[in-house]
Amino acid sequence: MSTALALSKRAPKLSEADRIKGIADLGKTLEPVGVTDTVTIAVSASLYGVTGLLVLYALIHRNYRPIRAKNMPLTTVMYIACIVWFLGDIATNGLVYNVGVWSKCKLWVIWFRDLGGYLYSSIVLLRAHALNRIFIQRKSFTGWAYYMPIVILAAALLIFCLTVQLISDELTVSYLPKLEICHYVEGFKWGSLALLWLVWFASLFYYIKIRHIQTAFNEFREALVVFFIAFTTLLETSLVHGIFPTYPLNRTLRTITTYVDVVCGNISVWVFLVYPVFKRIFYREKYEHEWLAKLARDGLQREYQIEMNRSANTSDFAKMGSGHQLTSLSSNDRTYATDYHITLDSNSEIANFSSYR
Repeated sequence: MSTALALSKRAPKLSEADRIKGIADLGKTLEPVGVTDTVTIAVSASLYGVTGLLVLYALIHRNYRPIRAKNMPLTTVMYIACIVWFLGDIATNGLVYNVGVWSKCKLWVIWFRDLGGYLYSSIVLLRAHALNRIFIQRKSFTGWAYYMPIVILAAALLIFCLTVQLISDELTVSYLPKLEICHYVEGFKWGSLALLWLVWFASLFYYIKIRHIQTAFNEFREALVVFFIAFTTLLETSLVHGIFPTYPLNRTLRTITTYVDVVCGNISVWVFLVYPVFKRIFYREKYEHEWLAKLARDGLQREYQIEMNRSANTSDFAKMGSGHQLTSLSSNDRTYATDYHITLDSNSEIANFSSYR
């Protein structure tokens, strides 16, 4: 982030007066890059730094079973996608002069802002798809069922970025050296937004299907919060591009737009991680025991595939002295064993929810 701050202070090739006059000739008003823009970058970078500490702590303690259930690899990729998205915002929202490395408009628009936004959105869609497959369709989400959607989404993102990269700048996004700004072609801009809307409407379709799911891990409620925050952010982005297409020239609009994106990215990560991390820090053993007990009482053995070890007196559940009567799963319930491999044996790798989280 320090590199971004340093580059943001780089002096433009054109004088301020030349830039203002050049844009005024187009009938627009330019509010030059200034302290507000630098502060926006610094505050946003600091927020991502704090979120990075949260992610780092969760990664270090990823074997803590309530944290393990959040699928740290997928959540980490979401965090990285948000940072990539933010770096794209720095250049495309007009927070820096588009000179030097910042003048590579296609780089920042396609490989940072678009790619970061699509990757973040795809992860949310993947979570919704997983919940639907497991809890509604009652199907496995391991092996090909897990990796195939990831491969398809990754291939689609790569094909999109490469295709746009190879298309002429005159049809996508170009750099205007006389004004030192990036210019979007209307068709490309709205086509990119339409693809994002397609991803989020697909997510909405899944959330409608899984709206009645009740689980011990609050995955649906967490994902729903993220969905509404991101959906609102996309709506704001679309309205700004439609009503104020030259918003990067306006200091207030570019600042608000950047903060909306940054808040969306950071909150998305915190929603999934803050509760288990907080409990890990202050109530490590107590919360883990409560977590295991809730898992056992959830009543969704078929979905969670809880494999009871009644003969082991050293089980976490047994240590709690609970009076609840535990029963073994039926043979039909065990058909989902390959999905989760969850046991209540304290020596086991319990709650391996990375199969769908």
